[in-house]
Amino acid sequence: MIDKKILRSYMARHGDTQADLANALGCKRVWFSTKLNERRGASFTKTEMDIIRERYHMSTDDFMAC
Repeated sequence: MIDKKILRSYMARHGDTQADLANALGCKRVWFSTKLNERRGASFTKTEMDIIRERYHMSTDDFMAC
C-alpha cells in the first residue's frame, strides 16, 4: 500500500502529472490511477515501487513513510 498524499507531493515537487509517472512505469494513466487508488485490488508491483523510489530520489526512510 502506498500513501497517495505523499506520492502526490513527490510528483508535484518534480513537476510530474499522473500521466508522466504512468509513462515512466510503462502503463496507461487510467491504470496508474486504478493502482494509486487501490481500486479493483490493484497495487503497485515491487518493480514499479523501485522505479518510483529511483525517479524521486527517495531515501529509505522517505520511501518507507510512503
